[in-house]
Amino acid sequence: MGKMYRKLALRGGEGGREWDDDVYEGVKKVYVGQDLSRITYIKFEYVKEDGEVVTREYGTITQDPREFIIEYPDEHITAVEGSYNKVALIATEVITSLVFKTSKGRTSPTFGPNLFGVVNGTKFKFEDEGKKIVGFHGRSDNAIDALGVYLVLDSLTTPFPLYKLDAQGGTEGRVWDDGSFDGVRAVRVCQDDHRITYLEFEYDKVLRKS
Repeated sequence: MGKMYRKLALRGGEGGREWDDDVYEGVKKVYVGQDLSRITYIKFEYVKEDGEVVTREYGTITQDPREFIIEYPDEHITAVEGSYNKVALIATEVITSLVFKTSKGRTSPTFGPNLFGVVNGTKFKFEDEGKKIVGFHGRSDNAIDALGVYLVLDSLTTPFPLYKLDAQGGTEGRVWDDGSFDGVRAVRVCQDDHRITYLEFEYDKVLRKS
C-alpha cells in the first residue's frame, strides 16, 4: 500500500535559497524565531518511518526561538496560517507571522512580531480538510522568505487487472509513458494559481526470479 502526497506551492517572497525537506511520517516539534519585523528562523523535528527523529533548520537565530510541541503519533499538524510582507531594508517580501493548528484542535501561539496580535501583510493558509502536514519546503537566507507544505492524502492500492486509459487534457507538450510497475508508493504534485505544473511518481518494482 502506498501513499499519495500533495505539495502546496510556496507563499511569500522570492529571496533566499530554496530548500525542500520532502515528506516524513510526522512532525514532533516546530521552533520559530523572529526579530522586530519578520520570522528569521524555523526548525522542524520530523519522524521517519523507522521512528528515527531528524531535524532541519533554516534562517538565523536572533532571539530565543519559541517551541510548539505536537503529541506525535496521536496528533498531527493539519493547518498552517501565516502572512508575508515587505519590511524595512528588505527588497523582497518575507514571512512575518506563522500559526500551526493540529488534529486535536490545538493552535500554536502566533509567531512573529505582531503588535497586540494584529497581523499585517498578505495572509495565507495551508489546509485540506484535516489532512496531515508531513513536510515543509521554502526559501531562506537571513530570514524565512517563503514557506510551503506537503500533505499526505489517502493511501492507494493498485487495482487488478490493469488497463491503459487514454490521456485526458490538451495536445501540447511531449508524450511520456512510464510503463507498468508493481505499485505506486507516492505521488507528488505541484501547482501554481492556475494549473498543475509538476508530477513526480515513486514506483515499486519487484525483481522476480524464475
